Amino acid sequence: MTTTESLPRFFTLAECAVLLSAFVGCATPSPPIALTTGAAEQVHKIAVVEVPELTTYGVVNVANEARFGGGVVNMKHGEEFTRALHDGGFTLASEFNERLVSALTTAGFEVERIQLVRKDNVLKHGETTADAILMVAIGAAYRGNDFSDYVPQLRARVALLENKTGKENPIYRENFWYGRKNPLIGGIQIDPDPIYSYGTFEKLMDASAQAREGLLKGAAAISDRLAKEISAVKR
Repeated sequence: MTTTESLPRFFTLAECAVLLSAFVGCATPSPPIALTTGAAEQVHKIAVVEVPELTTYGVVNVANEARFGGGVVNMKHGEEFTRALHDGGFTLASEFNERLVSALTTAGFEVERIQLVRKDNVLKHGETTADAILMVAIGAAYRGNDFSDYVPQLRARVALLENKTGKENPIYRENFWYGRKNPLIGGIQIDPDPIYSYGTFEKLMDASAQAREGLLKGAAAISDRLAKEISAVKR
């Protein structure tokens, strides 16, 4: 099992289905698409498909991958950490949705929120007359790139689709990472706040309330950067 696979349910089924409809593969991310000035000038109103709440949060340590044959300990730690977050009423997706709508509105877009709907056993987004539809799938974890540290890591796969009759072609597609820089990871990387760093899993669990803040800061950083990337082309 690879390190990415050891993140328990790093993307939910609903999130993968949404991105598949946007031509963004779940296993192998599609290449980015730059937003052109011509396409950006046509976007005045954006319909944001609300990200569903995450069911799991990963905890990954490279040393555990090496010592315990595929990350069994990582999976167990992820389950414990997820339980602690959920027991405390933590929700990441709702905060991300609010921040993204706010950031896009501040950037000058009219914003509408739509939701996933299940029709004929297929997940689709709700109806909208907006110029474009913004779909985001997020995954969140605490991860160490060395043998001890746990720092927040959030991943967002983004697709902005034109909303024309019979067409939902992607006009912008990008991957965003909040976490330590990894030369093997493409997309837009954002450095995490160094205050949210824990030397052991036990310290991470002891500071689970503070660790929530680290994940929320990542959600805010990605949503703000995403709005900036889209609006910068329009200006």
